[in-house]
Amino acid sequence: MKNKKSLKFSLIIITLSIIILFAIAVTLPWLVTWYVETKQKDAGLPTLIMLVCYPCLPFAAVALFSLRKLIKNCLGGLVFGDQNIRVLKTTAICCLAGAVITLVAGRFYIPFYFVSIAAAGCALIAKTTKDIFAAELEQKREELYESVKDEL
Repeated sequence: MKNKKSLKFSLIIITLSIIILFAIAVTLPWLVTWYVETKQKDAGLPTLIMLVCYPCLPFAAVALFSLRKLIKNCLGGLVFGDQNIRVLKTTAICCLAGAVITLVAGRFYIPFYFVSIAAAGCALIAKTTKDIFAAELEQKREELYESVKDEL
């Protein structure tokens, strides 16, 4: 595969994102409190942000680990396979879950609407990619079936 450097770079970025995600999860109460005190925001904001971010955390982690698995599969030579289709489906569902959670939270804090739009966009990209992979895999299976059928 000629794009190995790009895939390896993406793998590094995703691994760093996983580390940052867990670091934010651990330090979120302190970070949000510091932000509210520094920017003199509403004192109830830290609770709201934590009530939204912590339920999103497992979905973000699963999505990142799924993307990591997808890239490792591609580096190993498996591109159009059932396993990658499942990984993309999982990623899309996780992004959609994050979009729904932050959409509801946007009613209480407007910046969550922007996060919701971004997460929904990521879900759409993952689902579209999954559908393309599934169509390509189905086409390859049909071609293989036709060639085996012709030989018999």
